[in-house]
Amino acid sequence: MPWPGGTTPGGPPGRREVRIGNVAEPSGHTLLTEVLRVANRAIEAHEDEPPWREIAERTAERESPTFGVAIFEHDPDVPVDQYAIRVHDGRLEVVSGGHVPAVDWRVSVDFLRDVASHPDGYVADPRKLELGWLARRLDVRS
Repeated sequence: MPWPGGTTPGGPPGRREVRIGNVAEPSGHTLLTEVLRVANRAIEAHEDEPPWREIAERTAERESPTFGVAIFEHDPDVPVDQYAIRVHDGRLEVVSGGHVPAVDWRVSVDFLRDVASHPDGYVADPRKLELGWLARRLDVRS
């Protein structure tokens, strides 16, 4: 349940936090943004290895089409949030939130939380980020 007014008490305007029990946690957008930061670090750290090299090369100095992300809690077919993301200059970034026409990546809130809580493990082994959908969409063969 969001904080009244959609913001964190004393926090910056527009930054929503979700209250679970007595614990406040970042909204889906904040979690997704953090996971994309981790993914960017992982791609950069492994840019000399396939398929990360090819992903970086295919998106260098240009932007990819947008990709739909559906965040779910329990059932992958029942998203709690959706975002459009893209790869621009080799970096993943959020473009917009709300309904997306097609979903490329269904990702659980628990997975996002784990990546945000343990980023170094995912940077060390980017295969754990489950970005195979991105390689397929960019037609990258690993």
